[in-house]
Amino acid sequence: MVNLIPTNAQKQIKREYRLRVVTVWAVLLASSFVVIAALTVPLYVLVDSQLEASGLEYEQASLDATAMNEAKEKLVHANETAKLLAQKKTAVPFSNVFDALESLTDSAVSITSVAYTPDVKEGTPQVVIQGVASSRASLADFQTRLESHALFENIVLPLSNLVQDRDITFEISLELTAEPS
Repeated sequence: MVNLIPTNAQKQIKREYRLRVVTVWAVLLASSFVVIAALTVPLYVLVDSQLEASGLEYEQASLDATAMNEAKEKLVHANETAKLLAQKKTAVPFSNVFDALESLTDSAVSITSVAYTPDVKEGTPQVVIQGVASSRASLADFQTRLESHALFENIVLPLSNLVQDRDITFEISLELTAEPS
């Protein structure tokens, strides 16, 4: 069979055929990209919203963890304090200390200040008494009355308080014992 189409026309037909094939493949490829893009956009929106939600959950979880750590530290501190208080000797109401000091003080000794220091670690509260005594003898008698009282122990009167003979400014430190029964 003889082809009656001239060679130039045959070349032109082959070019047009190739151009149609390439065009069809390009259109198919482009439409595939459009379909893929159309299907990817909702997926992108979904993933983005899930990432935002997980980011918010992470922030909330980190805030909760911080609050839990703070609460844990406070609880540990409270437990330590409770343990120390449980080990501490029976506390004496401070009004009882004032009543005892008032009963032990006479007209020759006047108390100007009383400082109370709860010593939590040792378990023994300490009191520092400052005042003025009219003489050494009245100060020594006051110290003796303090030592004989069941509420006080470890009474310390520095020797420097006994330097003067009259109008002696003194400072006595002592520890409280458990209230006598």
